[in-house]
Amino acid sequence: YVPSNINFCAARVPKGKRAALRRWIRTMEHEIFGIPHEDATLFLSMPLKLSQRLIRAKDDRGYLRGRKRDAHEADTQYLAEVAREYERFCRAEPTAHLVSCTSRSSSSRLMK
Repeated sequence: YVPSNINFCAARVPKGKRAALRRWIRTMEHEIFGIPHEDATLFLSMPLKLSQRLIRAKDDRGYLRGRKRDAHEADTQYLAEVAREYERFCRAEPTAHLVSCTSRSSSSRLMK
């Protein structure tokens, strides 16, 4: 959960403040709260348009009270920034791996 916290939070702050925020989150999570370091992180990546199509196809989720998307799902600019943060994270962290969920021939279909 620490990488998720890092990437979702970093996407919300100006780029110049992200490195300090990442360090702060790591210190809080690992050193203060004692959460163990992850052995591996897999980021399951897919194009934003495909993820939005899959969200629209979901069954009704009662907690959304008639809406199709939650607050994060509805903010596509934020989701795109989160994806960029995860891509950066996967390049920077030796235990992090980006896994594409779409086939090379089509970015509009999930791999089987």
